[in-house]
Amino acid sequence: MWIVTITIKFMEFIMISVGIDVSKGKSTVCILKPYGEVISSPFEVRHTESELSSLVDMILRLDGDVCVVMEATGIYHLPILLYLKEKGIFITEEVYSELKLLGRQYRYYMELHVKSLQELTHLLDYVMSLE
Repeated sequence: MWIVTITIKFMEFIMISVGIDVSKGKSTVCILKPYGEVISSPFEVRHTESELSSLVDMILRLDGDVCVVMEATGIYHLPILLYLKEKGIFITEEVYSELKLLGRQYRYYMELHVKSLQELTHLLDYVMSLE
């Protein structure tokens, strides 16, 4: 009996993440590879054309697929968002209100989970007391 082993080598998919913490007039940027490998430690970028241009140049020089993730709170993210989109860079906006809603839903789920565990514990205590 022959055992044939076929090895398929998939092209490794590496997505470089550019995280942007947006505030009024400036942002803090950090660039990471998968598994937390730091490409660039956090640095500040003011929302001026010259500094945004140097940020775009830095992003375009990265080797691999790049995804920019930014927190969209209020209107402070708009200058950097529009500039990066204009330069053709893929951006994911994390809307704070959506994250807050997810947090509420998670908390509600956990409260239900704790209540059901308490009810099961009481039921188990009751059954054990009958024996």
